[in-house]
Amino acid sequence: MVYVMGDFNGWNKTSHALRSRAVSGIWEGFIPGVEKGAKYKFRVCSRYQGYHVDKGDPFAFHGETPPLTASIVWDLDYLWNDEAWTRERSRQNDLRAPMSIYEVHIGSWMRVPEQESRSLSYREMAPKLAEYVTRLGFTHVEFLPVMEHPFYGSWVMNPSVLCATSRYGTPQDFMSSLIRSTSTGSESSWTGSLLTSPVTSTASVSLTEPTFMSTLTPVRGFSRTGAA
Repeated sequence: MVYVMGDFNGWNKTSHALRSRAVSGIWEGFIPGVEKGAKYKFRVCSRYQGYHVDKGDPFAFHGETPPLTASIVWDLDYLWNDEAWTRERSRQNDLRAPMSIYEVHIGSWMRVPEQESRSLSYREMAPKLAEYVTRLGFTHVEFLPVMEHPFYGSWVMNPSVLCATSRYGTPQDFMSSLIRSTSTGSESSWTGSLLTSPVTSTASVSLTEPTFMSTLTPVRGFSRTGAA
């Protein structure tokens, strides 16, 4: 069995059960009245040896900052304002166009020494990074993996979920950083995963294409379909 627990039910582990969709391995359910910002986890109870575990949602849009591990109900509403960049994208990515890629790890690229050497937020980083790579003559920016991860020192080689890490801000903050990064002519992409399967280890996808599946529904509830 798979259950959902969170702020909305006092973290009751078994009050909200999901339904199995035949033998597909997919579990689904709907919980009315769940608001944006609510924290939640799945309670997975195996048929074998009484095993059970509480897990964050691998397809969540947002999550708590480690070491906390709950997922957060969120939306991906954002006005991109990237029409100018989109019009130029095909020319910039033409096989005959020059390409020089600057690879960067968001958390360690630049810090604020006056504030205990903290990392920059997404919004703080974007204009600084765009100016820097443009001045040095780079045409593209590639972010090292940005997914949430429990151990900072891994540089996201051990991602726990697929959403962008909350260490530097919200999903909308991250989207804003992409617009600022591309506004000076640099293109932003992210490596989906490193040192994993052959399918994902070479994948690089555009971050202007939403690829996640959790949704806040129009009736102010939370809809979840996932595999277990």
